Amino acid sequence: MSMKQMPMYVLMLWSILLISCQKTSENFNNEIPEGTNFRVNYYTEDCVGEAVQTCLLVQQGSLIGSNNWEYFYSEIDGFTYEEGYVYNLNVKQTAIANPPMDGSSITYTLVEVLSKEER
Repeated sequence: MSMKQMPMYVLMLWSILLISCQKTSENFNNEIPEGTNFRVNYYTEDCVGEAVQTCLLVQQGSLIGSNNWEYFYSEIDGFTYEEGYVYNLNVKQTAIANPPMDGSSITYTLVEVLSKEER
């Protein structure tokens, strides 16, 4: 390869890299998997995220039905929590392309309340 051809190859390489990055960012703001099941416990607990707050206790995936609960620091848009009930929810998760620092990279939206059982 001659020195005259080198800038052309570098330019082509940069073009390919830019196009591949653009595709990635376009596809990034997609739902992650559609309709994820969540189980929400009947009580909340204080937790520390960006600040001291009250967190829902949730299970998802293989944790559902176990004794293991995780703090949920985000909100579920469209869901109104009422203490004293265990909820089974279907929730849509959407990735955020440019999440805020110290913020979640996913938004959560209620699709359906599958059940609400008093405890």
